[in-house]
Amino acid sequence: MGRVSTKTSLLTLTFLVLSWTLAGCTLDISVLSDPLTKDLPSVSEPVIDGPDSGTEMPSAAFGISGMVRTNMSRDLAGGASDSAQSAAVQSDGKIVVVGTSEDSAPIDFSVHRYEANGSLDTSFGDNGVVVTDMNSGSYDYAEAVVIQGDGKIIAVGRSTLSGISRFALARYNTNGSLDTSFGGTGKVFAGIDGITVQAMDVALQSDGKIVAVGNTFTAGTTDFAVFRFNTDGSLDTSFGGTGKVRTDTGSNDTARSVAIQSDGKIVVGGFSGISGNNDFAVFRYNTDGSLDSSFGSAGMAFVNISGTNTDIGDSLGLQSDGKIVMVGWHLVGIQIYLAIIRLDSDGVLDTTYGASGKVTLDITAAYWDQGVELVVQSDNKVVVASSSYVGGYEFVTLRFNTNGSLDTSFGTTGKVVTGFAGGSRDVGYGVILDANQKILAIGSTDLSGDSDFALLKQNTDGSLDTSFGTNGKSYGGSSSYSYSTDQAYATALQEDGKLLVAGSSYGSASTDFALVRYNIDGSLDSTFGTEGKILTDLDGGSHDYPYAIALQDDGKIVLAGYTSGTYNRFALVRYQANGSLDTTFGTAGIVITQFGANSADFANAVAVQEDGKILVVGTSDVGISTDVVLVRYLSDGSLDSSFGTGGKVFTDAGFTNAETASKVVLQSDGKILVSGASYTGSSDDFMVIRYTTTGALDPSFGVAGIALIDVDSNQNDYLTDIKVQADGSLVLLGNHSASASDDIALVRLTSSGSLDTSFGNSGKVIFGFAGDTSDYARALIVNSVGQIYVGGDTNPSGLYDFTILNFNPDGSLNTSFGGGAGWVVTDISASSSDRLYGMALHTNGSLFAAGRTSLLADDFVVIKYNSDGTR
Repeated sequence: MGRVSTKTSLLTLTFLVLSWTLAGCTLDISVLSDPLTKDLPSVSEPVIDGPDSGTEMPSAAFGISGMVRTNMSRDLAGGASDSAQSAAVQSDGKIVVVGTSEDSAPIDFSVHRYEANGSLDTSFGDNGVVVTDMNSGSYDYAEAVVIQGDGKIIAVGRSTLSGISRFALARYNTNGSLDTSFGGTGKVFAGIDGITVQAMDVALQSDGKIVAVGNTFTAGTTDFAVFRFNTDGSLDTSFGGTGKVRTDTGSNDTARSVAIQSDGKIVVGGFSGISGNNDFAVFRYNTDGSLDSSFGSAGMAFVNISGTNTDIGDSLGLQSDGKIVMVGWHLVGIQIYLAIIRLDSDGVLDTTYGASGKVTLDITAAYWDQGVELVVQSDNKVVVASSSYVGGYEFVTLRFNTNGSLDTSFGTTGKVVTGFAGGSRDVGYGVILDANQKILAIGSTDLSGDSDFALLKQNTDGSLDTSFGTNGKSYGGSSSYSYSTDQAYATALQEDGKLLVAGSSYGSASTDFALVRYNIDGSLDSTFGTEGKILTDLDGGSHDYPYAIALQDDGKIVLAGYTSGTYNRFALVRYQANGSLDTTFGTAGIVITQFGANSADFANAVAVQEDGKILVVGTSDVGISTDVVLVRYLSDGSLDSSFGTGGKVFTDAGFTNAETASKVVLQSDGKILVSGASYTGSSDDFMVIRYTTTGALDPSFGVAGIALIDVDSNQNDYLTDIKVQADGSLVLLGNHSASASDDIALVRLTSSGSLDTSFGNSGKVIFGFAGDTSDYARALIVNSVGQIYVGGDTNPSGLYDFTILNFNPDGSLNTSFGGGAGWVVTDISASSSDRLYGMALHTNGSLFAAGRTSLLADDFVVIKYNSDGTR
C-alpha cells in the first residue's frame, strides 16, 4: 500500500463528542428570543421545547466529560480539511480509513471506521471516529493502516516535534480505544538520533511482527528506512541488529510501499535518483534485514521509464506467481502520465507486460495523471487508484489485464472517472478490495475550500455500488455542506430515552432545519435520518429556523419556526419516528403559513393537544404593529376553522408598539397560556395571555385575559418561559435590562394572573452576577416539590458561558446546588462563546442542558449535570 508523501490537505475533526450519564429523564420545555437582538420587533433566535415525561431509563455513559458536541456538516471538522490516506477492510466487512486531523493547530492521527454500507460505525471510538494526538504539540501524519488477525488496528506514519520526525505507530482495540499492551500507551515511536525519519507504509509478517517502511532525511539526502517491531511494539533486534535498517545508495532514495512475500522476504518500493534522475526503485530484504543479493543488482532494481525524465514509484503489489507490479507516474516536460512496471521474482523487467515491462498512460488527455496506489486481484489483474486533472481534479480507478492492457470489461474503456460533487476537487489516495472483490477507493473531496474524507465503492465491472453510502459514495459526515454553522434551539426526550435536538445548519448558501437524534449513550442514532442527522430545506434556498419541537403520542416529531422567502412565514415540519418526512402532513411533510400579503411572521413555540391538534404561537406584523398570533392546525396540517377566525387568533395588548410571544403551554383544563412581552409606552413588560379552548381571551385571567408585569419600573423586561405548578400558579422566567447590565428575572403569579406575594420580593426575583455582566435566562424547569431551575448564559470574560441556577420554592437560592453558591457556570473553552437554550430534568434530579458552542464553527452542545450541579 503506497502513500503520497506530499499532503495537499489536512484533516480537522469537528465532530467532537464529550460525555455524560443519562438516567431516567423528565424533559421540560424552554423558549427564547436571542438577547443580542431582543430590541427587534420580532424574535430572531429562540428556543427549546418538548413534552414532560417521567419515564425511567437505565443509566448509561453519554459522550465524554459531560458534553456532546455535534457538527451537522459532512466535514467532520466544520471548516478544516479532512484527508484520508489509507484503508483496510476487516474480516466482517467494516472499512477502516486513516488520515490526519487538524484541530486549530497541531495535526493528529485520525482513524475512521465505516459500516459495509458506508455509514460511520458508531460502535467505534466517538461515533466512528478516533483522533490521536501522538505527542503533545506534535504534528502527526497517519499514512498507512493494517489490521491484525485479532482485529486490532495499526496506524503508521510520522510524528514531528521540535523539527525532528520519528516513525509513529498507534495500535487500537476493536472498539477504537488505544491498546495499552502496545508500547505501554498504545503508541510507539522510533527514530535515528538527530535524523528525521518518516514512515509511509506498513505490513504484517505471518508471525505478527510489524514492518514499517519510510525514509531518513540527513545532509540533504534521503535513504530507504525499514524498521521491524515485535508484537508488543518493541524494536526487533534480530532485524539489522537494532530493528532498523537504513539503505544508502549514495543518492536520494525514497520508500513509499512495502509487501511481504510468502517466504518472509520484504519487498520495498519507491524511487531513486541513482541515475541522476528519479527512477522507479524496488529493494528486497532477507528476513534478517540484509539485502537479498539474488534480487536485481545486489538486492536492488532500478527502472527508468524513458530517457532523462522523472519517474516516481508510489505503490507495489505481489502477484500470486511472485511477480512484482508497481504503479506511479512519469513526467515529460509539464505532462504527468500514469506509469506501471512489472518485475519477475528475480527483479528483472518482465518483457511480457506492456512495452518491455512498462506501461504509460494518458488517462483523460489531461496534463496531470498520477497513479497513487494499486491492488492485485485474485486473478492477477491490477486495479489502480489515481487522480486526473481536467479543469479540476477527479477520482479515477483503472483496471489492467495481466499483460498490461486496459481491461475494457471495467467501465467502458478500463477506466472510470468519478466526481463527488459539481465543482469539487477530488483526489484519490488509495484502493483496496473487499471479500467480494468489490473496489473501495479512498481520498478526499473539496467542494468549498475544505477537504473531507471521501470513499467510493465500485462493483467488479466498475459501476458504482449503490448499496454503499449515497449512490456509491460516502463522505466524512452527513450534511450537504462541506462547512456548516450549527445552532441548537430545541430539545425533546423520547419515551425510549433517545434525545432529539433541533436547530439550524447554515452551509454555503442557505440555512436549513436541522434535527439530530442521540442514543442514550450520546452516540448518534444511525437508525434516524442519515447517521442520526436530518437537514430539511423548506423552500429551496431559503433561510429556515426551527425554534421549537414537540412529540406526538404516536412518536411523530413536529418542528416549528419560520422560513424566509420574500417575507418570513410560519413553518412547520412533521417527521415520522425514523426521521423521514411525514407526507400525510401538509405538502410532503411541510406546512408554511403567511398571515398577510407583506407580513413578517415568526413561529416561536409549539404544543400538541391530546386530540392531536397542533398549537403554534409567534408574532406577525400583519397590522400596523407586531401582535401575538396563535394558530391551531388539524393533525393533517390544515388550519382548524373551529379555532379563532379560520384557525388564527391575533392579540394586540392595546398599546401602540409591539407584542412578542415566546411560549405556549396547555393547562390541564385545556385553556391555553401564551407568554411574551409587550411595550407599554415607556418600556417592555412581561406579558401572559390566557385563551379558552376556542381561542377567545379568558376574562377570568388578569385584565380581560391579559396579565402585564413590570418587573422594575421603566426597565425593559422580556419573558422567555412559563411553567404551570401543580396548584395552578404560574412561574415566569425572563430577562430584565438594567442600565449597565442584563439580569435574570423570575416572577410567580396566582392562577388568576395576580402577583404571588409569598414569592421573592412581592412576587418577583431579580438576579445578576457581580460586575456589569450580561446575564440571560431562557430555560425554566419546576420540579414536583417546587424547586426552580433556570438555564441561560453569562459573559464574565466577554464570551458567554453556560449558566444554571437553582431556586427554592420561595424564590431564594438553593445553596446545596453549585457548591454553596446556588449556581454553576460552565466554560466549554476559554476561546468559545457558549449559549444555553434549553434543559431537561431527570427523575433522579440530574439535568442536561442544550445549546451551542463556537469552539470552531457553531456546533450543537449538550451537557449533563448531577443533581448538585457537578458534572
